[in-house]
Amino acid sequence: MNDRNNLKNSNDIKFIHIPECFNITVVIGNGVSHSFSEHFHHSATIGLITAGEAAVSISKVKRILSERGIYLINPDEIHEISGCGIDYNAISIDKLILTKVTGVDNPIFKTPFIENEKTASQITSCLKTLTDKKSIATAKQESLLTLLAGLPLTESDNIPVQNKNIEKSLEYIKSHFLEDIDLRILSDVSTMSLFHFIRIFKGQTGISPFEFIIQLRIKEACRKLAIGESIADVAADCGFYDQSHFTKYFRKHVGINPKRYISNNIISSNYENG
Repeated sequence: MNDRNNLKNSNDIKFIHIPECFNITVVIGNGVSHSFSEHFHHSATIGLITAGEAAVSISKVKRILSERGIYLINPDEIHEISGCGIDYNAISIDKLILTKVTGVDNPIFKTPFIENEKTASQITSCLKTLTDKKSIATAKQESLLTLLAGLPLTESDNIPVQNKNIEKSLEYIKSHFLEDIDLRILSDVSTMSLFHFIRIFKGQTGISPFEFIIQLRIKEACRKLAIGESIADVAADCGFYDQSHFTKYFRKHVGINPKRYISNNIISSNYENG
């Protein structure tokens, strides 16, 4: 394993957007040596480790996953992943799309980890179909739906309810995250002291207000970069001091720098099989 890490220590992460298959995104990581600290996505994720070993924590449940290890992340679920020279594939599905295609209100994965060779093979087969430029939309859609049918999806009967005061602060952040937000405003919106606001916010969301704001800014930056906006403009528009400051946080959260992210964003119709 040490030899592998020495040979593969430069992150190569590709993002393949597949609009004809419910607008999902496939993420392919090769030789990734990076620690993705606690963060969240508004989409559900089906992940498969294809080589190496990764430490994965999902809602504080921790596992060491090796080749063929599967992880399932629900929308807005706090998680972190770290590894050295790992390869992985992931399918990202918007939570509204997941609801629509499954016909289940508030669908969630019942378990964050699976050790099942049959399921791993199904994910691999699905990924092959999704990223094959010769596959038509019907084949991609059927492959994904077949995979979802075999996963432990259920309807949540216990939708997490945020503290109402914290919910007000979250709504404020989501409307103003591109601005310089003063913590005093958030505590006032939440009608709490600063001390209690910080403690309860992290207890409810799993991360600090600062990290929550940064993650929303990075997600917006990814959207803008994907549609062709310049790095300098995105850095300024998304509330970062300068391009260097933006690149630092972008690399931390995405695993690659903005320039690499632009070149590694692929629309499925342009995807070339290796």
